[in-house]
Amino acid sequence: EADLHVVLNMSDQQISIELPGIGNRAWCLALDTSLQSPHDIVGLQDQKPIRQNYYTVSSRAVVVFENGYIE
Repeated sequence: EADLHVVLNMSDQQISIELPGIGNRAWCLALDTSLQSPHDIVGLQDQKPIRQNYYTVSSRAVVVFENGYIE
């Protein structure tokens, strides 16, 4: 099973978070409630590795990352 990294930003301001390192794997965005449907949920087959080590989380948003191997 994939590892998950869940971010809950309940503040009124957006935040920039640092994604933890996970060896030879990369984090892929699985869910971001600040995005418009149908882009808020990313199916496993459509997930792309996030190449930078940070992500901006909008205010009042939930973001979920899954890991995958870097190709």
